[in-house]
Amino acid sequence: MGGEEFFEIDHFRPVSKFREEATHYRNLYYSCGKCNRHKGDTWPSGDLIAMGFRFADPCQEDMYIDHLREKPDSCNL
Repeated sequence: MGGEEFFEIDHFRPVSKFREEATHYRNLYYSCGKCNRHKGDTWPSGDLIAMGFRFADPCQEDMYIDHLREKPDSCNL
């Protein structure tokens, strides 16, 4: 199962680490179910963020398309 029938709401900043943002609209994104489950509650530590590791925010990135590519047959990134 996949494609248009398999989308759900993702908490961009995981609720397990950002409880105060659990119901904030700006933290909720439409996501492919497969991608949402793959990301889960993963979030870079403070040390990783300091080294430049982060998740690309689809509502903040001007060049979001440069970070990901969609295959025509699935939502694999």
